[in-house]
Amino acid sequence: MICRICGHTEGIKYYAAKRQALCNYCATGTPQKVSRASFDNYYWEKPHEVPEGVKRDFYDDYITSQCNLKQYKEQTTETII
Repeated sequence: MICRICGHTEGIKYYAAKRQALCNYCATGTPQKVSRASFDNYYWEKPHEVPEGVKRDFYDDYITSQCNLKQYKEQTTETII
């Protein structure tokens, strides 16, 4: 297995709560992650209107980030008035 974040190949373990295979170091800094369905429903105002590729790319970025879902949305969105 390969660590999904850093690419190490030794000491890799699958962390179900983090939804990915990680080395010890990356696992320490990675919070629990939500499912793709939960992510889409929380992140997008109208998930059915967002292209699948865009949703997949954002979810992949979220999974490998050191943010929980709330932090990720705050860091990657901007409210425009």
